[in-house]
Amino acid sequence: MTDDLTLNMDAYLPLRDVVFNTLREAILKGELKPGERLMELQLAAKLGVSRTPIRQDDRKGYGGCASDP
Repeated sequence: MTDDLTLNMDAYLPLRDVVFNTLREAILKGELKPGERLMELQLAAKLGVSRTPIRQDDRKGYGGCASDP
């Protein structure tokens, strides 16, 4: 997983949508690799958000995040 994930907070969108767009762009740019296991805690820390928008993103259809035990 890349360390270069940054949120585009210029968009006037709910945080869950900003997270979704950020992760989608990272996948499309190849910063996140297909089949790579994504952990909520790691993504939240890298993006500087709580785990809630990561979970909401997962429910939206991204489907790539694993819950941390």
